Amino acid sequence: MVFGSWGRYYDKLFLNSMSLEQGPDTVNRSYSASPGGLDEFGLPDNRIGPPRTQSALSAFQVDRSLSTPYAVEWTAGFRRELAPEVLISVRYINRDYHDQLQDIDINHQVRIDPATGKEADFFGSICPRDALACGDIPNGAPDLYIHNFYFNRVYRLGNTNEQTYRGYEIEFVRRLKRKWQMEASYTYSVAQGDAETYLSELGNDPSLVEFEPGYLDYDQRHVVKFNAVANLPRDWRIGGTITWASGLPYSDIVHYTDVDDAGYRQNRILFGQLGISGFGITRQNRNVHRNEAAYLLNGRVMKNFVIGKAPASAFFEAYNLLNSDTLRLEKIDQIPASVLYRGTEPIIRPAVTNVIGERDFGRRFQIGFQIAF
Repeated sequence: MVFGSWGRYYDKLFLNSMSLEQGPDTVNRSYSASPGGLDEFGLPDNRIGPPRTQSALSAFQVDRSLSTPYAVEWTAGFRRELAPEVLISVRYINRDYHDQLQDIDINHQVRIDPATGKEADFFGSICPRDALACGDIPNGAPDLYIHNFYFNRVYRLGNTNEQTYRGYEIEFVRRLKRKWQMEASYTYSVAQGDAETYLSELGNDPSLVEFEPGYLDYDQRHVVKFNAVANLPRDWRIGGTITWASGLPYSDIVHYTDVDDAGYRQNRILFGQLGISGFGITRQNRNVHRNEAAYLLNGRVMKNFVIGKAPASAFFEAYNLLNSDTLRLEKIDQIPASVLYRGTEPIIRPAVTNVIGERDFGRRFQIGFQIAF
């Protein structure tokens, strides 16, 4: 058998994406500490000192030409019976997602330094002691230049993202015969795109534009599966699954606080690794790292019987029989080192690294019972 299909599938514009324009608008400020709890006039200040950085309001917009996201998919393949109740099939899947939603900051831009041909880096992050005195010190991150000083960030939601999926599948099936059946498959796939969610931080910083396209967080290159079920005497049934899958991607993310050319405070991210002692950033693309491949083995035993005139069954399942505790990293968050001052004495605050991930909980069991009336 030779088969194929083509289709275009439209999504929906859900209400929450429209309601973000209603606000409230936000403001980003930082204040110096006031340990004594009194200001310069002797009035209580709730331990909040004078502001170190201030900014205009950040707002949210919706593109008035916003259209409905859609996907175009076509598949092709063939199936061949090798022997009675035994067949093999090969399938190719081509899927493109168009007009995907994403909010981007349209009130900032980066500039190219004509001397180096790279993104300009002339001023740096907020100085703990005197913001004006250290505002012109480069910090290894591209500078942000503002368009409209009456706003800080202006997030515009539009159809700016694209995603693609390419997959090849080989499946071997042995249909139920002589009381047992099995299915085995291998999938090779590539999933790429600009972002996973429409409110992703990726669109919030124009310095990330060239680093944004990459593998999606569900991109899994190789997956091998094997399933089998056998019917035993006295209405017993036993089965199991074995899965081997390559690792999912993750990113190294540097979180830091910066100022733009107007002195407005910005919470920013970059993809990369911190340098020696936590200072400096080596840029990377998004999702360039991979988790380790992992096995997963599950088993199930079921018994069918009759209670009065009603058919019933009971089963026992075991998940993760190998009792593996595989760790899947989602991202590595890093905060650069910084220099604080106590009077004129510099104090180095070390860098902080947080590993965000999920570990398999190990072997688990489940017992169930069902009856049909």
